[in-house]
Amino acid sequence: MKKKLCLTMAALLTASLVLGGCGKQESASTEGDVAVISLWTNNSHSKSVVTEEVNKWNETVGKEKGIKIEYVVKGDDYANQLALADNADNLPDIFLQGTAKMAEEGKLVALSDYPEAADFLAEYGDEYLKPTNIAFKDDKYYTVTKDTVTYGLVYNKDMFRAAGIVDENGEPTPPKTYEEMVEYAKRLTNPEKKEYGIIFPVKWSGWTTTDIVYPALVSGGRNSGYDRKTGTFDYKDIAPIMKAIMQIKHDGSCYPGGEMLDNDPARAQFSEGRIGMKFSGSYDVSVFINQFPAKCDWGVAPYPSEKADVRYMGPSIYSNGGYISKKAVERVGFEKVFEVYKWFNSKELARTRYLAGMDLPYKFELVADIADQCEVNGWKEFAEISQQAHNVPANLPSKPEGFSGRPIQVLCSTEFWYEKSDIDTTLAEYTKACNEGIQPFLDENPDYDVNDYVDPEWDISIK
Repeated sequence: MKKKLCLTMAALLTASLVLGGCGKQESASTEGDVAVISLWTNNSHSKSVVTEEVNKWNETVGKEKGIKIEYVVKGDDYANQLALADNADNLPDIFLQGTAKMAEEGKLVALSDYPEAADFLAEYGDEYLKPTNIAFKDDKYYTVTKDTVTYGLVYNKDMFRAAGIVDENGEPTPPKTYEEMVEYAKRLTNPEKKEYGIIFPVKWSGWTTTDIVYPALVSGGRNSGYDRKTGTFDYKDIAPIMKAIMQIKHDGSCYPGGEMLDNDPARAQFSEGRIGMKFSGSYDVSVFINQFPAKCDWGVAPYPSEKADVRYMGPSIYSNGGYISKKAVERVGFEKVFEVYKWFNSKELARTRYLAGMDLPYKFELVADIADQCEVNGWKEFAEISQQAHNVPANLPSKPEGFSGRPIQVLCSTEFWYEKSDIDTTLAEYTKACNEGIQPFLDENPDYDVNDYVDPEWDISIK
């Protein structure tokens, strides 16, 4: 009886591991003579479009080559699910968000190790390969740059018209400067109608980046205070945008209770037609069409800056095209896995996703000839903004003494927003601490190459 019970329990345990969530076999397998390649992503916004293209590929090219893509969208829980798969040594075959640790442990393959990938990589060049491979220090390429996200200001055209903020033709005119933004926010606000000039989702972890750091980049050319040309920090560009935001708060021109507001509720308020302006990313286009369908006529404009005649390129944040697990190559060979990888990063799929208003390609030239064909509201405008944007490189690390656990984002969302410290004084102190903290960091990390973070020829000004 004991023997039978143990065998039964073992069988049940085996079944649960095979059928259960994190124990499920997600890596390359075969169905007869067909190699099944798993492809994990967290891009739920493009699930329907890409799934349809996967099905087409499986029925045509895949059937011809004996390959089937198993497309898996993990959504918001993606990072956790990937960590579970990594800990179980059962990574999917192709997946987003690979790490340097995975490479060091031999779990990933470098594309540059395979002659078959040489022509494919050559199409990108170092300009587009290095940004997404910066975590790897072995001069190998594990991934490619796939898409980009860029940022600007979405605005409610209906509210602008009602407030008379229009040109001679009656067309809404979004703000070009912080001063105009403050003025327009006041004119757009009508508490009796529960309408407010702008909304700040302060509770959202990304708020200070999209609403403060990136506008400051457009205004002064420094990414989070870092001047890549000199290799030094100067946070003075944060002051004008932060002061403008605080003026709006004092005026009562922003949606009340921002400190308790996350980004999704803020986006929902904009879609309801109650908000005049909101800082936004290109990913919000699908949100305002699918997740929270907008009930107003809305448009997209570039970030305002401190001075109308002084502007710098805004942020273009690259995403990678995925990593290939070593086990997948060991099971079915590099050639078959690479067929899927090439298709996932192909120009054809990039153009399909662009026309659907889902993703901007890393290089605008890939869709330049069809740019005007996309009829998705706001998408063309974000695409135009992306042409005056640049990939934001990493800052030279620093150990600012006295500011442990208080980076610029924390200073803005806790101290400045709640008026716990003077903006100018604190920024000056933080600038000094960051510059003094560069050398201590380098002393503790001798492997860091300063040349990766400094470029005397750096120039992102818009002439």
